[in-house]
Amino acid sequence: MKYKCKETFSFENCCFGDDDAAEERITVPAASIWEKTDDNFIGGDIHLDSEDGLYWIEISRYRLKKYFEEEGEGKDEQEK
Repeated sequence: MKYKCKETFSFENCCFGDDDAAEERITVPAASIWEKTDDNFIGGDIHLDSEDGLYWIEISRYRLKKYFEEEGEGKDEQEK
């Protein structure tokens, strides 16, 4: 299933074993497209891969609901 980010948000990087990366923040831009997969690397509720395949994130169900919508949602409203 694909999801579109509704608004830009950021969170702390949870990169194990890399002290420099652990201090960075991950920013997910509005309108970016992500695909939900069954992968799970760090124990997040939801694993999403970026559409271009270069990035992945694991987020809580709360963040998925707050910041994402299923791809295609809202199109009927925009077309009216």
